[in-house]
Amino acid sequence: MSIIAAVWESETSILLATESGPTEILGGLRTAYLPKLQQHDTAPLAWGATGNLARYLGGWLKEYQWPPRHWNAFERAVESRVAELNGRRRELAKIAGVEVREQELSAVLVAGWIENEGEIFEVDDRAVLQ
Repeated sequence: MSIIAAVWESETSILLATESGPTEILGGLRTAYLPKLQQHDTAPLAWGATGNLARYLGGWLKEYQWPPRHWNAFERAVESRVAELNGRRRELAKIAGVEVREQELSAVLVAGWIENEGEIFEVDDRAVLQ
């Protein structure tokens, strides 16, 4: 299990943090080298993702064209990407006749700025915006 949190430090600052424990990946392998927190290369955007699909979600977020028109458009795009990734994992598990495990699905906590508007939001493993 990963613990990822975001808090407003001030009107112009958001702190995104995670526990320092190892990251779990398929097959019970645990590593301390996979980053739980990532950031966009050029945008004021950072996130923490959980689950084995986090690397695909992170790659997509790093390539996202910034800035979007507004937060609602970006939130919908993140919801859709999480739904696509987790939906595919659920579909493959069904075809294989096995139950999908929690660590095989991803959720993401996102923090960032569009112009002067800061935002923190989460999309859970069911692709529900929190």
